[in-house]
Amino acid sequence: MGGEYDRPPKGQVLPGIADARSLPDLAELLRTLRRRDARERASSPFTYRELASKTGWSFTVISDYFAGRVLPPTDRFDDLVRLLGAMPAEQGALATARDRIEERRRRSATAAGARPAPRRLDIPRQLPATIRHFTGRVDELAILDRAAARSALTGGTVVISAVEGTAGVGKTTLAVHWAHQVRDRFPDGQLHVNLRGFDPTGQTVQPADALRGFLTALGVPPQAIPVGVDDRAALYRTLVADKQMLVVLDNARDAQQVRPLLPGTAGCMTVVTSRNQLSGLVAIDGADPLPLAILSEVEARELLAGRLGSERTAAEPEAVDRIIAACARLPLALAIVAARTAAHPKLPLRVVADRLSDMRGGLDAFTDPDPVSDVRAVFHWSYRALDPAAARLFRLLGSHPGPEVSVAAAASLVAEPVERAREALTVLTAAHLLTEPTPGRYVLHDLLRAYAAELSRAEDSDVERSAARDRMLDHYLHTANGIAALVYPSRPPISLAVPAPGAIVEPLTDRKHGLAWLAAEHQVLVAGVELAAGAGLDLRAWALASSISEYLYRQGLWTAVDVRTQEIACEAARRLADPAALAYSQRRLGAAWIRLGRADEAIEDMREALEASSVRDDSR
Repeated sequence: MGGEYDRPPKGQVLPGIADARSLPDLAELLRTLRRRDARERASSPFTYRELASKTGWSFTVISDYFAGRVLPPTDRFDDLVRLLGAMPAEQGALATARDRIEERRRRSATAAGARPAPRRLDIPRQLPATIRHFTGRVDELAILDRAAARSALTGGTVVISAVEGTAGVGKTTLAVHWAHQVRDRFPDGQLHVNLRGFDPTGQTVQPADALRGFLTALGVPPQAIPVGVDDRAALYRTLVADKQMLVVLDNARDAQQVRPLLPGTAGCMTVVTSRNQLSGLVAIDGADPLPLAILSEVEARELLAGRLGSERTAAEPEAVDRIIAACARLPLALAIVAARTAAHPKLPLRVVADRLSDMRGGLDAFTDPDPVSDVRAVFHWSYRALDPAAARLFRLLGSHPGPEVSVAAAASLVAEPVERAREALTVLTAAHLLTEPTPGRYVLHDLLRAYAAELSRAEDSDVERSAARDRMLDHYLHTANGIAALVYPSRPPISLAVPAPGAIVEPLTDRKHGLAWLAAEHQVLVAGVELAAGAGLDLRAWALASSISEYLYRQGLWTAVDVRTQEIACEAARRLADPAALAYSQRRLGAAWIRLGRADEAIEDMREALEASSVRDDSR
């Protein structure tokens, strides 16, 4: 409560508080307080509906309090009487009277040998259990709290929060945990349904079936449930009108599956979780999107500490960091590893980290007999929903070295026009298999990359995968070489073969844009050198390293990386038996050593460059 309702009221202390002995007595005091508050505000008394919206209780519950049918609960009673203008002394006296009445009723029931009144069965409480070791998500919980507060004040709009994120990121866990925290704000009940939008069986829950479940929970006899989905939705909205209920629609596939399940009046709040971006729900139904990312480093450590014990994790911080990196900060992967590690309390965490490292980024460490908690199976539910073009791009992205992929690079992978590649990337982003941190640049997190690579090995031929890799490397090589010739004209030219068919070469003929491209792509370019060398593509490895060496050197930001890149280039040149190529790379390597202040290494490489040049004129 706040604002004008916190002011001390005028007038005399409410008479009769000390004499209140029964529920009707307390109800009469509340009615008197309500009338007095209206006189002092020179306004009409708050209606029950206004009180319901301001307290978070339902219209029905408020009317029961003032009629003396129900005893107001202890935890919110002070809020109610303060809203009605009770002075501090009155607040304490009213609370004492309320507690005295409750104690008298309890003793009477005990003396008569009666059992406590059973919990009302006509109020649905369908929330599944929350997990014991919930971690982090402070900002997201605060956003949902603000949405819940708004649902109590809105004048006709149903508040909807759409929690979106990739498989295994913890959408359901967040929604259910938050729902348990705020269930007292929705005294008319909580409805929950798993819509199975990405179920391993492929059997999604139809809106008509979900509505049948809701109507049954709301007390409608089976024979009275209408047949059609529209009639069921109309009856459902009639029953929840003027109520304060929380509706959790979990694992939705799309907006069409959700829309018939939305309440039609204010006071109810709906939380939807989905792996897809529910843009239609946002645009048409006014949903507030809540994207859920992977855990932060701090949150990931808290998760492991909560499940393994803070003493155990504090004793091996380096191993904890390696485990977090291997799990890519994905909550599901961390939970699986933590559960298995907790079963062996004496197992050193460094052993766990070593085993995960031995997997080399694979998913075998995260398998589980239960498909709901098996990372590979959970990813598959999202993959199987893709159209063929998006599915093919996703598989081939497993060969991209990362950390980001551009539209042109994606188009090169699949040998498709840029616009068609952009469409497929949009589909993957909507399915939360990719993220788009900056416009036109996409990120695939490490476990999804490992899964995509697995799929590609299983579904794409060796020829297709090799061709995709060559097209991608040629995209980077020919674009980088063209920019180097433009930006660094004194650099000896490099003769390249024709790009592989389907590779996109970006036509950057402006120095400013060329440097911007190198700045955006330099991490991918360095990784591409490693990829080409590892695949035995020595000419591409050497040429790509040579195309970016001047940029790396002049920027001075990645000197150690430049050393490794030029070492790879030297090794490739030796295998190519090309003295001119070797001489050039040895000189670049020597220059990098100089920048690092390593004179001995610089002298040695410069001497080798001179020897290679003496074998044949250096024409590069």
